[in-house]
Parts: sequence; structure tokens; C-alpha cells
Amino acid sequence: MHFRAQLLPDADGVTTIVTDVTEERGREAAVNELLREVSHRSKNLLAIVQSVAMQTARHSTTIQQFLDRFRGRLHALSSTQDPVTDSNWRGTHLQSLVASQLARIGPLALGKTRMTGENPVLGPNAALHIGSAIHELAANAALHGALAHAGAGHIWVDAKLSPDQSQLIIEWQETGAEHAKDRQPARFGTMVLEHVVPLSVGGEALFTVDANHVSYRLSVPTDQFAV
Repeated sequence: MHFRAQLLPDADGVTTIVTDVTEERGREAAVNELLREVSHRSKNLLAIVQSVAMQTARHSTTIQQFLDRFRGRLHALSSTQDPVTDSNWRGTHLQSLVASQLARIGPLALGKTRMTGENPVLGPNAALHIGSAIHELAANAALHGALAHAGAGHIWVDAKLSPDQSQLIIEWQETGAEHAKDRQPARFGTMVLEHVVPLSVGGEALFTVDANHVSYRLSVPTDQFAV
């Protein structure tokens, strides 16, 4: 409990006024905690942006290529942050996150994508990094794969809990791809999928490409989501 006391002299002596300020102090503490959280998340986000800029530049051959790729990745981060912020930092549903990233590619992307399985609420950290993975997969599909034309290629995104309920398994299956001839092992997008995202969520990832198929499998521990 918190109180504020005032001593006011008057004709009869001194009047003491005691005011209960517990609720006011509680609001101040909540605002301060929120500001600390915003500061912490802003620093993390700035560090991510800096890393994305450096790695995108390293794997770009022209200034225009860097600008196009960096702009796309910034927009992907932004579209992930919006639903997380709107939910008061609780997170966002997986299928909404996938849909928002695909919508940036265009109506063809949503029309050629099927989503099945679990639809958990991803925590802010998981949403940020899984959103980045979906962006890289979708951008690559738009350049060389199922979303590059109106042909027979399709994308299937499925999520299921592991048998022991300790992990969420997210899978991206893409047909009609032509990635094999265009894939470069040192590309930043591949590094994001195979190393950055699984490390950031504390899981594991497997990214495979063949002549007509792309597969990405990501395991996410239970502390990163809520069913």
C-alpha cells in the first residue's frame, strides 16, 4: 500500500490529509516496466536490422540488388511486428503470420498455398524469426519456384505437435520449383533458414532442394508458442 500525507495548518491547529495512491503507483510501475520492455525489444530489433543489412550487403553484387533485397526483408520484419504489437506483445497465430507474409507476394501466393494442422499463438521472438523464414521461402518461390508463374506449382504449410508434445513441427512443402540450378550455398536466405532461425528459437531446421521440390522443416520448442 502507498499513501501520501499532507500537513495543512488552520485555525484549530494542523489538519493531516492522507491519500491512498496505491493505484497511481501501480500505474507508474506498469508504465515504467512497459518502457523498459519497449527499450529492450527496440534494441533487439535494431540489432537484427543491422545484421540483416550487413549480411544482405555481403551477398549482393550490385547496389540495386542490395536495396531490393534489404527493402523486402525490412517489410517482412514490419509485417511481423504489427500483429505482435496489436496483441500487446502476446504474439500472433502461425497461419495469420504465414498469410501476411504471402500476401506481400501477391494474390497468386495465397491462392496457391494450403495451410493445415495446428494454428498456435507464436510468442514475439518466434513470430519474428519464423516470419523471416516464411519471407525467405516465399521470396525464393516468387523468383524461381511455385509462385514465379501461374503453372502447376503449389505450396503446403503444415504444423503439428511432436509425439511427445515437446515441439511444434512446421513444414513448408513446395512443388513446381526450379531452385536447384539457382541455389547458391553462401546466400544469406539459406543461412537464415538453416542457421539463424533455428538458433533464435532454440530448435532445429532441415532445408532441402531438388529439381522440382523444396522442403523446409523447423522444430520449435514449447516455450516459444501456446496452442
